[in-house]
Amino acid sequence: MKVGLFINTQFPEGFKLEVCIPAGPAGHLQSEYMVPRANATAAIANLRSIGDRIDRHLWTTEIRSMAGDRLWLSPSYGDNHVGIHFSWRREPYAVQAISAEIETMLLQFGARPHWGKIIHAPAEQLAPLYPKLLEFRELARSYDPGGSSAMNFSTCTCSGEALEPWSCWQNAKPGLARCGAVIRAVKS
Repeated sequence: MKVGLFINTQFPEGFKLEVCIPAGPAGHLQSEYMVPRANATAAIANLRSIGDRIDRHLWTTEIRSMAGDRLWLSPSYGDNHVGIHFSWRREPYAVQAISAEIETMLLQFGARPHWGKIIHAPAEQLAPLYPKLLEFRELARSYDPGGSSAMNFSTCTCSGEALEPWSCWQNAKPGLARCGAVIRAVKS
């Protein structure tokens, strides 16, 4: 598995995004999971066991640590996490298969998927990972009872409604489809 560790030693005052992380190839797909820090070593060991199959479709991987926060729908809500990010080649069907396998593997470690990247799990599987999801749903309904500001992905995921396979991706605006942000609950 290709693991990209970008450490910038030119700037002793800290991380510089524009220097550290190279841009991905045009149209690449992305998935990312925040694993509770206590489970990160075991999760990474499991990923290494399928590294040869991941490698075929992978452009790069980043692993980073992040502090917990108090934002209700944040993948780092509550405690410290390790983010495991995958930038994939634009091979949608191959990426769909391997990213679904990775997601299944990482969900067992309490990983939370990044909301704006490839996600396969249905809303009912994601809900237990977000302790404040019910409060969020109530708050969203109180401010927008008709759901006029929601989009397909957030409505399906946050409200718990069912989503037809590939529907978000197939009906997405071209800019969104290019970044892979709307691939959701896909099936072959």
